[in-house]
Amino acid sequence: FSSSSFSSSSSSFHRDGPETYALFHYPCALATDPMGENIYVSDTYSHTIRKISLKADGVDQGSSCHVTTIAGVPGNAGECDGEASIAKFRYPGGIVCGSQGEIYVADTFNHKIRMIHPSLASTPSSSSSSKPSVAMVVTTIAGHTRRRNNDGPGTMANFSYPFGITIMKKSEGGGDSTLLVTQGTFLPAKHSAPAIRMIKKKNKRTTPITTSPFRGSSSSSSSIREM
Repeated sequence: FSSSSFSSSSSSFHRDGPETYALFHYPCALATDPMGENIYVSDTYSHTIRKISLKADGVDQGSSCHVTTIAGVPGNAGECDGEASIAKFRYPGGIVCGSQGEIYVADTFNHKIRMIHPSLASTPSSSSSSKPSVAMVVTTIAGHTRRRNNDGPGTMANFSYPFGITIMKKSEGGGDSTLLVTQGTFLPAKHSAPAIRMIKKKNKRTTPITTSPFRGSSSSSSSIREM
């Protein structure tokens, strides 16, 4: 095996651009998209989600990569949803790519699970043949900024410092149906309620989402319950 630092440098700041020109500020998690063309990074201390493009227009760039910010405002923590360029995160943690172009993020210090997903937006043009551009939008799918350990539908549920996130299984229609989230794993148990939580999506991404215990908590053990 061999290793190399293909994006970042010794200075901890935020800067987009090619390869080693780009700068990160304590990146803590990454995930690849299903096609293996992009790497997505939680750039934790810059409160942003970054993309390392391995291909340009479907063509392998070899050793040349390019880094862009796809969501969040560099250096500005917050909790608002909306257009990706103005949405805000607060020390984002784990990240995983879905099967339909969406990206799930454990927004650790907002105690939320966020989803970055494409939304069609028409681009003004005098040409009738112009295609609509694809904008990225950030949505909170579960959790609330108030730190708790309560189950329930979508944003009525509460998390306590969620960090790790993965997709457990896919639905028959090809979409992602169940997410697993770890919480409270890097703080003393009495302050963070360590547990593994399950988020089960129903049908399309806009339908209600329910969280429940999966395995364990700071005080007891639980199992999956049907939604």
